[in-house]
Amino acid sequence: MVSPVSTPPQRRKVALWVRLLLAGLMVSVLTSSHAVTSANPRTVVFALDVSDSIPSTDQALAYFTDTAERSLTKPDQLGLVVFGQQATVEVPPVSKIQMEPIESRIDRKATNLEEALDLSLMLISKEATGRVVLISDGIATSGDVTRILPKLKSRGIAVDVLPVEYAYTNEVWLDGLQLPARDRTGRSDEAIVLLSALTDGVGTLTVGDNGIVVAAQEVAYKSGTNQFLIPLPAAGPGYHQYFANIEAAPSQDALKQNNTVSNALFVDGVRKVLLVTNGLSQRLALPPLEAAISKAARQIEMIGPRDLPADVSQLGSYDSIIFCDVNRSQFEAAQLQAVHDAVCDQGVGFLMTGSANSFGPGGYHDTAIEQILPVSLGAPDTSPSRVALAIVMDRLQIPEGTTRAKRLTKQALKILRPSDESCVLVGDGRDGKLLCPLASASHYEQQVPVINGAEFNSIQLLENVMQMGLKELQNSTAGTRQMLIILGGRPIYPSRALLQEFVTARISVSVVMSPRVPSLPKESTHEDWMRSVVETTGGRYYSASDPNQLFEILGREASFIKSDLLCHRIFTPLPGTDSEIVSDLGTLPTLDGYVVTIPKRGDVTHVLNVPPANEAFDSLHPLLSIWRPGFGKSAALMTDLNSTWGREWQKWDQFQRFVRQLLAELHRSEYLWMSTRVTGDEALIVLNDIHPDESRLTIDVKVIGPDEKAVTVTPDQIGPRAYQVRVPLWGYGHYRVAAMTARGDIQESSYGGFAHAVKYSPEYLQFRSQRQTLQQIAAATGGTILTGNAVQDAVYSRIPRTFKQVPEASFDWFLVALALLVPVDALARRMWADAAEALEERIHPIPAPSSPTMVGLFRTKEWVTAALSTRGTARMLVQIWSPPPVRTAIVPPLNTADQTVFADNSSASTIEKLLILKRQNNEHS
Repeated sequence: MVSPVSTPPQRRKVALWVRLLLAGLMVSVLTSSHAVTSANPRTVVFALDVSDSIPSTDQALAYFTDTAERSLTKPDQLGLVVFGQQATVEVPPVSKIQMEPIESRIDRKATNLEEALDLSLMLISKEATGRVVLISDGIATSGDVTRILPKLKSRGIAVDVLPVEYAYTNEVWLDGLQLPARDRTGRSDEAIVLLSALTDGVGTLTVGDNGIVVAAQEVAYKSGTNQFLIPLPAAGPGYHQYFANIEAAPSQDALKQNNTVSNALFVDGVRKVLLVTNGLSQRLALPPLEAAISKAARQIEMIGPRDLPADVSQLGSYDSIIFCDVNRSQFEAAQLQAVHDAVCDQGVGFLMTGSANSFGPGGYHDTAIEQILPVSLGAPDTSPSRVALAIVMDRLQIPEGTTRAKRLTKQALKILRPSDESCVLVGDGRDGKLLCPLASASHYEQQVPVINGAEFNSIQLLENVMQMGLKELQNSTAGTRQMLIILGGRPIYPSRALLQEFVTARISVSVVMSPRVPSLPKESTHEDWMRSVVETTGGRYYSASDPNQLFEILGREASFIKSDLLCHRIFTPLPGTDSEIVSDLGTLPTLDGYVVTIPKRGDVTHVLNVPPANEAFDSLHPLLSIWRPGFGKSAALMTDLNSTWGREWQKWDQFQRFVRQLLAELHRSEYLWMSTRVTGDEALIVLNDIHPDESRLTIDVKVIGPDEKAVTVTPDQIGPRAYQVRVPLWGYGHYRVAAMTARGDIQESSYGGFAHAVKYSPEYLQFRSQRQTLQQIAAATGGTILTGNAVQDAVYSRIPRTFKQVPEASFDWFLVALALLVPVDALARRMWADAAEALEERIHPIPAPSSPTMVGLFRTKEWVTAALSTRGTARMLVQIWSPPPVRTAIVPPLNTADQTVFADNSSASTIEKLLILKRQNNEHS
């Protein structure tokens, strides 16, 4: 430790002041002292009206940007709110603006001043003084702006207004289109067009049906409301979307957006059936079915898969839709979804028939069509029709052979149904490798990454790979077990004993031989041997001469695998649940086959069933099933009505009656008529019951409109056989209506539609800005009317700059000061030399100091030596042993002997002489 005596006085003073400063800081921290600062933020929020009634927002945005550039300084802030039907923050309050085009997406079909001012108020913090700048035409079509004004005033937030002013003196617009309540075809009628104008004028009025102009005439209109009758040609059955449009000179019509209105009408008529077939060859086999449909008083429209409408509104005119042995691959997903919606929401009937191209074999599993069918299209887990497939993947001896082998393997896995099973094996030298163990085909998504990342070689010993696949297949309980070998090389053939094991286990082997590179010779012996493998096990052999044929071959193999859902046998259908479809038809003829399906749970009617083939079957398979998935009915006939399986049925004398009664079960009611009319913002739906037997009905009406929003309502009975209900409209566009009721055990349905007549926004019916509304807002909040000149308006100068005392904790600053002063204190107290001493020592070096004891001894020695040489011994001894001058010492006299001894030792050393003197002194004492 440094002695205080050795520390320079200057350093001791510095250390003292540092210690005092540290003590003061510690006291400040313990007492939670605060530093007080002043803050004066001013916030201006612009509320910009971007509704349809505003002609342009360019000038308003330029005014906002100009204000930011000329008046915005830190710590002031500027923000932007845009509004229409609702309000949103486009630019939050910031101190620096980089303006971009407006990106907010809001509904511009209305103006809500209340929500705009409320949101603007929320953006101004309570610590800041602020102001709102409202840029609008003053037209409020929603909300109540008077409710927000007291809140603004209580916060001291004034609203300055910048009016957007306009006035249209010449304007013409359409108010509505009223259509006749037609329920049958062939009637010519008139449409009523409602037209309004600010001044007299002339124009061209046109009316169209489904996008085609059907009437046009010159009209002279008066100021105010006008009504014109436009003759309409006879309309066919179905859903019709009508529109009306007025064209006038630009000097008479300022806004073109309010010149068009629309409406819709469903026209009932002769029952029409849409028959979707798969090619000309199939159509040639359908004359008996066409004749039966015609006898059922139905019009037939026969189309191919590509011509099926994808718009649900175009399917509403059909009484029922029939898919006759059409493969799912021929359709787009939107087409199938339209059929689904037509059945569920519009009451259209649906029937699927066929064999290899229908139901599960046709690829309809997990589609919108399966959702409306009364049967599921997978094979039952306990059914013998389940398939277990082992795929052996070899490296193909062609360009990109490994990639092609992987693609073929994945394509083969796609053949399977979710209830089937599969495993994948690959070549790995002589032993082979199990890549994917036997698992449900529903695990396809998990198998794909394994296959994509597989590394394998050409198969050398086919015996080992087939043995591994055999063990996997033997663990399956599927009714059909098969091995598919995609072979690219020339491996060693399997033994006869192994093939016999496949035969005993009833497992077939199919081989796909890929083409070889031209440099390799063709080996006919090898192909003959592989043919013998598939013939022994009951499989199929394919040889491709072109790599592009591989996928075509795999498609043919898929038809054989899927054929397990196709049951080829002659049988006579068994009646199921009592139904008018077959109750009076007598004995049913035989059929040559059917498609295996699974009955759905719920209210499904199984009209016909397939009898069991043997005792192994413990249940019946459905043959004709019917249910109601929505407002319409759907039927599944798991056989065809043409010459493939239904040859005997086409010869049957009751065939036409069976078709007529089947279609009658599916079609919409002939006794429930619907008419619709739009009045203002609501629709009036009227239903009339024309059944011979009058009864009180409970009717469910489903309305589907814009954004696919749906509501279900129940009409009230307003008179005998008459029902009606009013439905509020939630948007502009077309609406579909379906009604369903139960008359005893019979379900009846009807379909209609309409459109919100005024398609355009109500904002386009505002022809003059409301400056008075803006003046009231400014007066109520203490604001002013702005000019639109950023320099002249100087909105920030209107906000008083107040100074608010805002406490700010200084604890962190205290910690920083402590961290700096503690090292300073240590340096001041513990350093031996300061900078000045170090510099002096460097210029005039000083010998290293000796300890006090040694210094004293050296000085005594020097003194004794000098005394002995210049003085007598006695005097020297007296000086040596005498005390300091302030004290008197008594020295005994020396005797003669001692003096003699001392003289005789004149040559002795100083130490020896001192010892002699000490001894003599002791003797005297």
